[in-house]
Amino acid sequence: MATGKLENETLQDILQSISFHRKEVLVGAGVGLDTTQIDFGEKICVLSTDPITGAKENIGSLAVDISVNDTSTSGAENIGVLLTILAPEGTTPQDIREIMADASKRAEELEIEIIGGHTEITDAVNRFVLSSTSIGILDKKDQIPADKIQEGDSVYVSKYIGIEGTAILAHDKEEELKNVMTQEELDYAKGLLKWISVQDDAKYAKNKDLSYMHDVTEGGLLGAVCEAYQGIKKGIEIVCENVPVLEVTKKICDYFNIKPFRLISSGSMLIISSDGSLEKKFEGSNIKLTKIGVVKGDEPIIITDGVSERILPPYADELYKVI
Repeated sequence: MATGKLENETLQDILQSISFHRKEVLVGAGVGLDTTQIDFGEKICVLSTDPITGAKENIGSLAVDISVNDTSTSGAENIGVLLTILAPEGTTPQDIREIMADASKRAEELEIEIIGGHTEITDAVNRFVLSSTSIGILDKKDQIPADKIQEGDSVYVSKYIGIEGTAILAHDKEEELKNVMTQEELDYAKGLLKWISVQDDAKYAKNKDLSYMHDVTEGGLLGAVCEAYQGIKKGIEIVCENVPVLEVTKKICDYFNIKPFRLISSGSMLIISSDGSLEKKFEGSNIKLTKIGVVKGDEPIIITDGVSERILPPYADELYKVI
């Protein structure tokens, strides 16, 4: 199999092996779903888990962000993170301290607590692998009803696509990229790590007409659109020219001959809403929101220069072609 997440069809087939279900589980495992949600009376416990495998620098903060981003898509208030560190042989206590200091600083910025986890040295890995599980709380009355999505609803993306991949490559491939980018451009690209959280994006998006939020991660925007299509069970049509891409992302992708629309994009949120005033809500923030398409038809479609093409399911993220 290819490096990266399992293909959606393979994952869907594997998930069918889950045969036992509890009544307390309101949202369980499924393709296109960022979280699981458990009934706790008037409250819902929201959980999500994710690994960091494709970065060398800033892996502590990235591990916190990626799982907290997922629970943010439910509209939950994020409470804490469980962090597991699998470290290769030869790791020193100082290596672990640095990762934990990085993670702790990010958790404090997001006002969440690292509440536990596990750390071990193992020959099963040849570089650090971090897995984080985030926990959030949601009032039952605020649960987002995905079943109300209708054809014609607007599809938005927050910030820019490719943020995470751009930052990772700028950090890990800085010396090589100096051949095609100025130091100012590289510093800007590396600084995109501060944009990785979508916790505030979710807060601005919450309103009575919000139907769906999905964190754009591995597989990039096109992967996220395919996952959303499977999650909402309705077609999505996006327009290529409307998708916001930073110039530093374009430069890095051109240099490595990779596709920005398939590049890991934590920091971007895919949002579906029937509320025409959503863009005005974001105007009062420092978060860019762009309408890129609509809910339409029964397939995921991208239109480029007026030509429609079905979006293929996610495959290995473009990041893995470089690192």
